[in-house]
Amino acid sequence: MVLTVILQRIEQRLTALGLSQDAAAKQAGVPDAIRNIRRAVQSGKGGVTARTLSKLAKTLQTTSAWLMGEDTGGPIDELDLDNLRQEQ
Repeated sequence: MVLTVILQRIEQRLTALGLSQDAAAKQAGVPDAIRNIRRAVQSGKGGVTARTLSKLAKTLQTTSAWLMGEDTGGPIDELDLDNLRQEQ
């Protein structure tokens, strides 16, 4: 289930950044988003919008694709920034 992957990856980023779920969601401008994702995973109902995911990804310093499990390269802060600079 994609929501399970999203929640697991959100939790990974929260831990890496030392943020609580409430602080991250408020910072992203979607105060109940992570709690609602958790509830959707538990109940098997509901989902998350692309807009909400994008806002969370920015706050969590990653991409929506990574949160959804589509990008296995790692969150932004784990990428090789030297290679990115050389490509520009």
